[in-house]
Order: sequence, then structure tokens, then C-alpha cells
Amino acid sequence: MTIANRFLSVFFAAALLTACSGSTEITVVNQPVIRPQTAPDRPETGPTSEQTLLRIGETEMIYGLDPLLAQTNAGKRLSGLIYQGLTGLNADGEVIPQLAQSWEVSDDSLVYTFRLHPEASFHDSPRFIDGRGRSVLASDVKASFDRMAYPTNPDMAASLFAPIIQGMEVFNNEQRQLHIASQRSLSGIQGIVAIDEQTVRFYLTEPQPQFTYMLASPLAGIVPRELESTLAQHPVGSGPYRFQRRQSDTLYVLSYHESYWKDETETWPGRVEIRRYDSETAILNALRRHDADIAPNLSPLARMTALGRDGQLKSDILPEFKMIATQGRDYLSIYANPANRLGLNADQTGAVLNMLPADTLADRFSHLGLREVSRSLPAPSADFSRLRLEYAGQTGPVPTIIFFLNNYESFLARNIHQLAQDQLPVAMVRSGVISPEITWSTQYTSNYENLPVESALLPDEILRIAPTRIAVVHNKIQDLHFNTSPWWLNLEGVTLNTTTPVP
Repeated sequence: MTIANRFLSVFFAAALLTACSGSTEITVVNQPVIRPQTAPDRPETGPTSEQTLLRIGETEMIYGLDPLLAQTNAGKRLSGLIYQGLTGLNADGEVIPQLAQSWEVSDDSLVYTFRLHPEASFHDSPRFIDGRGRSVLASDVKASFDRMAYPTNPDMAASLFAPIIQGMEVFNNEQRQLHIASQRSLSGIQGIVAIDEQTVRFYLTEPQPQFTYMLASPLAGIVPRELESTLAQHPVGSGPYRFQRRQSDTLYVLSYHESYWKDETETWPGRVEIRRYDSETAILNALRRHDADIAPNLSPLARMTALGRDGQLKSDILPEFKMIATQGRDYLSIYANPANRLGLNADQTGAVLNMLPADTLADRFSHLGLREVSRSLPAPSADFSRLRLEYAGQTGPVPTIIFFLNNYESFLARNIHQLAQDQLPVAMVRSGVISPEITWSTQYTSNYENLPVESALLPDEILRIAPTRIAVVHNKIQDLHFNTSPWWLNLEGVTLNTTTPVP
């Protein structure tokens, strides 16, 4: 994967956290209508309480309701409630059938044939004729993967699947490099074939043992082929929750789909509200005021206020909440930019980082559940002394570190920036692209291929750190589970001991 493909968006700088123990407030400082194939009649299943409201608080951005726009863990959680893929994950992180009722793999592991569940159907929507949802078809699966390559969509999903599905890389390149449609010759991905309405076949370029795990990514959510251009504002999926409304980019309201096609007997919260808070102050105070029931991933900065040195929730901060810690398969890395303007190679930039007070950095990481799993930092050398003399106190180019979208990227960049100041002037900027001015970059990896975090470092990767995920959940919520995927949230079977009335 190229450097350009590794980085997708920008994040904003966050400030340090402090808390006043006696205060009631926590302070953090600084389309067209197309006739569908009608879904089969199905009984209303999945008992819910219409008066049960579950409120989820997030701090990451949610960029839209199309599954291809789910570029943050918050966006993936929302997408996973509305859409479904061919496969899913259970509470143990194991692959389970979802839209696919079953599948077969060829002896050479290059051909996967999926049989769709005959009851699988999309939500009712006025964008379907007569307003009724229709069956999920193999042609929807193919169209959902074809659209990953469209230049109007982010390339995160295409980057994930293009290297392993036959014909996807060339289709993706043609779509994104030939901007005049008449110059293109391919109509879709040759390695995905709809055999019949209920059967779809994938041809891989090489064996990929984690293929069914990758298909469980929210980025691979299946959408109605005729509605794909309107999904960002008007989502229609096949998952347990239907989209009701949104308020700007801060509030998303979902309701349980009473005709959810899966034959489930568990209870579900009747309504879910996902609200994005613009700071750690805001989300901690929302939890404290009981305006939010769950914070699925407490950011590193919020932990500095909410957790004590023992790693447990402070009783005076969130007395009615419990903490759930999970070890995800995702990780955080620092990369060297080999094309930096200073002419520093990876060893030289690594030597600079090796001059940081390691005990101080480790202390900050361990307090926040971040453990270092790989390190490739050369010993300090004359190169560092030269850099220190050459760039100390000057106004010209200096080693620069950037960060992007994820809370952990922001935290790591900020700490390195602070610790480096005593050794070498280091600038910290935000940027959506890699440029010669950039010396290091921090990158969050979702690890959809389910690789061990301890696997070999990638080229130009200097340091890798694995975060321990921490969710904060109100004590009234029962049977809520998290698995090793940082975005995974399944509300099946979740109950609330006390009912939160729906306004």
C-alpha cells in the first residue's frame, strides 16, 4: 500500500485534561424509483420495547451514512447497525454468516461461492416502489463492490479488497485515473460474478485465509444497487436498525426494524441515538448528566480525567458507570517519510525518536492502556548530533510530525511533539496528504486482515503501539459485549434495567 493510500483525512488538535474533584462538571482544558423484487412476507420478529432508548456518545467524526463513508470507528458502528455484509462477527470475534446463508471454498482457496439467505431483505423505504423493502440479490452484492472503485467514493474499501479480488485493481485504477467516462472500457469487477439471484462468486488473485473476516468489515455493507447514489443522506440497509433522522452532523436517530429478516428471539433496544460530542469535556459531562449511556471508546485524553492511576474509573467522576476493557487487533504506528525535504532516512528519523525520554513516554502510554509491541529505533549517532546543531533554533525546515483522523493518532503526535522539544525543534501539523515537509506521520491501522499486531514492521514503520480499548457503560445496561474489532457493536439481547422514556 502506498503512502498516499495509507492516509485518509485530518483530525484536530486536542488539549490536556484536568478535573475538579468537587465539581458537578468535568473540565477538559485546552434517486429514481425502480420497481423492486418484493421481499417475501415475514413475521415481525425480535421483541423490543418501543419505550427503550439507548444513547451512544462518540467523539470521532461521522462523515455520512453510506457504508463507504464509514472511515472512523464511530462511523463504522453506526453503519453496522444499518447495513450488513455477507459475513459478520460474533462476540468472540469469529466469522459468522450474515447475508450469506452459506459459502463454499474451492480446493485451491481461490474461489468463494456465497449463497444468500432467502429471507434477507432491505428496509422499507419510500425510494422503493410501494415503499416496501425488497430481497437482497446477488446483483446487489456485485454492485456494492463495483462502487468501491468509483472515483466519487473514498478509496479505503477499494484499497482493502483490490489487491485480492481478480480484476478489482485494474477496474479501480481505470475508474480513478480516467476521468472521462467514454475512455473507460470496463463495466465492473471481473472477479465478482452473480451466478443467479441468490448466488455470488468471488475469484481471488491468491489465497487469503482472512477473506471472510475482511468481508465482515462495515465497509463491505451491501446496499440496494438502484439507491446507491442517495445513501449518504438516505440510507437503506438490511440490518436491525432503520434510519429515522439526523440533526446536522451531531445526532443520528435509529429505530429497530420490526420486520428485521433474521429470525431472532432476543430483545433489542427500540430506539438508538448516536450523538457526536466535540470534545472530551462534552462527552464526559454527558455521561455524568446521564445524557449518554455508552461511550464505546473512551479517547486517550478523556482517560486522563476519568481513570485513576490504578486504571479504574474514578468513583467521583462517573459513579454509576462500569468500564469494559478489550484488546483490539488494531494498532498505532509512527512512519518515516522517505521523501522528506531534510534528506533524513528512516534510521536517522528513528535515532531522533530514540533521544526522547523513553521512561516518560512509556509512562504516558501505560497509564492509558497503550502497550508497545514493536520497536525499530537505531541508537543515537553522529547523525543526530548533526541534526541537532543544524536545525536547533533556526527558522527554516524542521523535522515535522503530522496526525490524521483517529484520537490515538492525535494523542501520540502531541506527546512526541512535547517530548521532542528539549532535544530538537519539532513542528506538529495536521495534513491530509504526505508532502516533503513531513518527516514523521502517525497512522492508525484498523487491521481488517486480522493480522497479529506483532507481525513484521512495514517499510518505513518506526514504532508500533497497540491500544487497549476502553468502553464506559452505565450500570443499567446489561448483556452488552465488545469483541476484538474496535468498531464492533451488536445490540442483540441488550437490556436496560430501567427504561429511558422515548420523548
